[in-house]
Amino acid sequence: MSRVGDGGVPSKARAYAKVNLTLEVLGRRPDGYHEIRTVLQTIGLADTLHVAPGEGVRLRCSDPDLEGPGNLVCKAAQALRRESGESRGADIRLEKLIPVGMGLGGGSADAAAALLSLRRLWGLGLDDGRLTDIAAGLGADVPFLLNGGTALGTGRGDRVELLPPPPTRWMVLVCPAAAHPGQTREQATKTARLYSMMSPEHYTDGKRTEALTETLRAGGDTEPLLFNAFEPVALEAFEGLAAAWSALREAAEPYAGRPNGSGGPHLSGTGPAMYTFVPGKPEGENVVKTLKCRGVRAYLVATINPDPHGEGT
Repeated sequence: MSRVGDGGVPSKARAYAKVNLTLEVLGRRPDGYHEIRTVLQTIGLADTLHVAPGEGVRLRCSDPDLEGPGNLVCKAAQALRRESGESRGADIRLEKLIPVGMGLGGGSADAAAALLSLRRLWGLGLDDGRLTDIAAGLGADVPFLLNGGTALGTGRGDRVELLPPPPTRWMVLVCPAAAHPGQTREQATKTARLYSMMSPEHYTDGKRTEALTETLRAGGDTEPLLFNAFEPVALEAFEGLAAAWSALREAAEPYAGRPNGSGGPHLSGTGPAMYTFVPGKPEGENVVKTLKCRGVRAYLVATINPDPHGEGT
């Protein structure tokens, strides 16, 4: 999460999207949540958050449909005020580039950016541990997105252990115009729907994620270990996802056997966004061009390891 600015003065933060390199569901917990194991990675697709002193908490967004107290940015601001006893307000402007409801953590990234930016704006003495506790109350991905980079997520995904980042790699990201019955723009509704469609046959033991973390620490080849338990469920649930999946696989197939190429599309989160790694930027540009000619919304992005205390890398 990159940001500039000092206490009391306007500042700007970038809120980076994430993908899941693995996502395993181990089972349902007594509290109703699911126990997961996941490796998360931030990518170079970001929203931008501007904060300035103001009365109360006011949010303006480039997508007016996302304004209002239900936005995670507003919830983050109010949670931070409650925790700190802060009475000052803020004017917040959000420029959205991360597609909504795609499994890329856009709302969570915005919430994390708000927590970091408002802590600085208001000159709060909250340490990182307390900020992480607030983040966990906002959503499972928010604690990870306070720092970004590469990390292991356990529990609901809210317990985060930073991992050695792999070398920067290029990927083609597809955000299909897919829909499932009852889908709204609320991420929680979509995620709950996908979890409800899972059965014990989709549960795993976390060993794929364990193997990936060990491979990351050793600097080995991670591609054979990429996995998402939601892929069969999402392909059933999202109308139009299978067609976009096939289009991405076919467009990237010429590079599948090359170093840093991908073995096939991989779902991010509960979808419907998907990605495939490509050997480099020129190859990725070719894949994106092919997909856009077929009417598929595609982005060329790189993995990124932002510095939360600076401008990012």
